[in-house]
Amino acid sequence: KSMLARDGESYERRTVSQYIATRLRQSDKAGAYYIGSFDSLIPAEEGDTLFYIEEIDGEKFLTRIYCHEGYLCELFSSADGGFSKGDGERVIPVSSLSFKNENGLIVAEIVYSNGTSGALSIAPRSGREMDK
Repeated sequence: KSMLARDGESYERRTVSQYIATRLRQSDKAGAYYIGSFDSLIPAEEGDTLFYIEEIDGEKFLTRIYCHEGYLCELFSSADGGFSKGDGERVIPVSSLSFKNENGLIVAEIVYSNGTSGALSIAPRSGREMDK
């Protein structure tokens, strides 16, 4: 039973880390992502949401990665739409998630559903050219 629990925890850690890293790598170009608060949309050095900016047919869209009600969530929407955290798609259970920019590294601080915590540091290939 303890091996199953340990394997489940390991799976959760790997999945959350891989998900965040993959989403960042997919949008890794200068000015395509920033950290901020879900509601304010203003870039900051730290926040509860990682934003990816994408332009489709001249219209700006945002993908938000954040935590809401015990889940890592993703929301893809128009940049000018009024959306709430509850509108996002639940991906995997996590207790909390925050992001910060540390000398060009994107650091995701994660508290997993079992209460343990960890951090994921990603060095974007585009360098420190994040929107501020």
